[in-house]
Amino acid sequence: MTDRSSWRHRAMNRRTLLKATASGAVLAATAGQNLSEMFIARADAAAVSDAPTTGAGDVVLWQTAVIDEEVAIGFYEYALTLPFIAGPGSIGFVKAFFTSSLAHHREHAKAGADALASNPPAQASAPSPLAAIVEQAKPGLSDIAAVLVVAQQVETTLGRMYVQNVAITQDLAVRRMMASMMGVDAQHSAVIHLMSTLVPNTTSLLALPPDVTALPASVGAVTFPTAFFSSSTGSAS
Repeated sequence: MTDRSSWRHRAMNRRTLLKATASGAVLAATAGQNLSEMFIARADAAAVSDAPTTGAGDVVLWQTAVIDEEVAIGFYEYALTLPFIAGPGSIGFVKAFFTSSLAHHREHAKAGADALASNPPAQASAPSPLAAIVEQAKPGLSDIAAVLVVAQQVETTLGRMYVQNVAITQDLAVRRMMASMMGVDAQHSAVIHLMSTLVPNTTSLLALPPDVTALPASVGAVTFPTAFFSSSTGSAS
């Protein structure tokens, strides 16, 4: 498989996986899906190739992205060892979301590693500040609500990083790929925000399809604190 067809195949797999998971199903009824499609469409309109060339500047961007994606992978792997997330008697919706989110971040990390394989970094990158945040939070992850707080930090950090990277890179194919990753992080963030409104008092409503008649009024007010991820913070330099 050529580099170009490989990247196209990876993007198609990500979209298929997203739509088949709990997060994709919930976000079909929210603006999160539109956010992803908007950035992908805008990048597609200008793209001249499907395979990133991974220039010198993009190496640093991918290197940072891979490090943060590995932190996200570690967090979701750890969360899935917690009995109230994935053990017997846990909520199926929550387990499905964390499982699918882990798969998405593994896919993103692989995409970055593949890009770096053709142009390895000249030096090691500094540790991710996100790693320290996750490690410090682990001892306090005693219930779903606490885990969701950290999950939101992880997804927001990655989403903002990709916003920065999309603005920095000069390679249109790299921009397209990172924009699609940013959209996935935005979708994760939206679902986490929704789940947080139902925890801990109404966790029984975390199901697909939900019992719409039983949802509390607060669900109707669920939204992002701001319309888009800010580019003022994140791991990208």
